[in-house]
Amino acid sequence: MTGPVLWQSFDYPHNTLLPGMKLGMNLRTGQNWTLSSWISEKLPSPGPFQLGLDPSGTSQLLLWRRGEVYWSSGVLQKNGSFKSAPLLTWMTGDIAEFKFVTNGEERYFTYLIKYKSVFSSLDLDTLGQLTLVVEDRRGPNNRWTYDTASPCNYDAKNSTAICLTEKPVPCRKGSEFFERKRGYMVGYEYYYYDSDINLSLSDCHRQCWKNCSCVAYQSFTSNDTGCQFWRKGSEFTPSDNSEFLYLLLNHGSSEGKKDHKLNF
Repeated sequence: MTGPVLWQSFDYPHNTLLPGMKLGMNLRTGQNWTLSSWISEKLPSPGPFQLGLDPSGTSQLLLWRRGEVYWSSGVLQKNGSFKSAPLLTWMTGDIAEFKFVTNGEERYFTYLIKYKSVFSSLDLDTLGQLTLVVEDRRGPNNRWTYDTASPCNYDAKNSTAICLTEKPVPCRKGSEFFERKRGYMVGYEYYYYDSDINLSLSDCHRQCWKNCSCVAYQSFTSNDTGCQFWRKGSEFTPSDNSEFLYLLLNHGSSEGKKDHKLNF
């Protein structure tokens, strides 16, 4: 027995887009299809990043961070890939089809996989990175992942830097980056903390970046939410038994090579 569809999971995506799902708007009902990052890997509440269709009408996807445009895919090119996401190019043609659809009821982006043996997903992580996963289930080792959105303003190819772009501030010269390390800070107790469970690591990153005296940050709660920060004069001590924290370093500086002390 069939009848009108009252609810379907594809209308309520979270942080993963599967083939056939839509990003855009139902013009008749006003429903908006978007992806939302998680607050943390341990807490699947909606986080600071949201991926959706450009509301101005262009054939591109936008990534918002706390309501501000953070990254754009660029418009869809004739070769079937996005201008600012060239790693999607290889999936076009014989494997996938990317489509923007506009009609009297809907305006949306979707993509389709042409082979039943291929599994694919587009995942939005807690730091705003879009990762394309492709797996051919006919073989045990035919699985590939690609970071399709890289808004970092530095060359992170050979770096373990956290890939987040922040607006320029007078005290940051552009060579600074935060690196995840196991260890603890000594010399000063954390000078500020915020236990708000709506704060993610990307929020901590932004707050520390904007505060010229901040040299390290860490999640405050056990579910990786909230923030705590350390200021200049603190020293980092590596320890495999400690939690991860995020340390401010400089590309090419002695501090970035020693990994154990910050002298600003």
